[in-house]
Amino acid sequence: MPCYVAYFRVSTACQGQSGLDLEAQQAVARNFVEPKASIVAEFTEVESGRKNSQP
Repeated sequence: MPCYVAYFRVSTACQGQSGLDLEAQQAVARNFVEPKASIVAEFTEVESGRKNSQP
């Protein structure tokens, strides 16, 4: 069975606090992957795209 690592990101603290955008991203990812595979790890980031210190 294939395994995936999911990365979820929102660009503002307000989006991160509300959880709505993250929940929507997670739902889409899970619906895409399951039942033919599994998500083995998830990473979430709340970070502005305006910052130059991003990798």
